[in-house]
Amino acid sequence: IADSFLISNNISIPLNNYSGVDEIETYFVTSSNPATNTNIQNLTGNPSNLNFTSTDLNAIGTNSNVTLVINFYKNNTQTINGKSYNFRTGYGLMKSNIKFK
Repeated sequence: IADSFLISNNISIPLNNYSGVDEIETYFVTSSNPATNTNIQNLTGNPSNLNFTSTDLNAIGTNSNVTLVINFYKNNTQTINGKSYNFRTGYGLMKSNIKFK
C-alpha cells in the first residue's frame, strides 16, 4: 500500500492472500478532530481490489495523516430459541500516516 495518493486520481488497492470472509469493510479516515472519512464500503464476494473514486477521496481533501481501515468479517448465524443471532468475527488492518496530495 502506497504511502501517498493523489486525490485527483481514482485509487485501486489490490487484495491478496485472504480467504473465508463474508464481508470486507473499508474506508480512509483522518486523525483530525472532528475525523473525516470516505464512504464506508461493504464488499461481499471475493473482491481482488479496493477501489476509491476521486470524488470520495476529495471528501477528505489534502491531508498528511490519513489511515486506511480494512476489516474482514466472517458471519456465523445461529438460531437459538427460534431467534436468529449472528456471532460475527472480524480481523482489522490499519495503515496510518498516508498522505493525500
